[in-house]
Amino acid sequence: MAGLRDTSAYSAYLRGYDELRSRLQQLDRIVVTPIVLGELDAGFRAGSQRKQNEAELRRFLASPRLRWFRWTRRPPSATARSCTPCGPPARPFPPTTSGSASAMQHGLRVLTTDAHYNRVAQILVEFFGDG
Repeated sequence: MAGLRDTSAYSAYLRGYDELRSRLQQLDRIVVTPIVLGELDAGFRAGSQRKQNEAELRRFLASPRLRWFRWTRRPPSATARSCTPCGPPARPFPPTTSGSASAMQHGLRVLTTDAHYNRVAQILVEFFGDG
């Protein structure tokens, strides 16, 4: 079983969110996208615990269960455009939803604490409250 871990889930894991930690332990593969890595790097550069966070990230990236998401020939933006929002369509999705929408192409569940993923009917989501 595999799951795509978004940036919010990574942060919640570091904060010790037990329900998410338990779920991650059940997965055979944890998939991350280059977008998540970029968001984490940007957050670490702005934060006060950069060295500690980067060390933790290196441990995570060394995990044998980690898989990098590989883009397919159909760009993720095309997949995101095909998603139908549930709820008010006037509210735009954050740009990272476009990257995680690619998980839909591969049947991956997005593990997240961000509620905006629940508005995309075609993405399988495991929502962990507000982490």
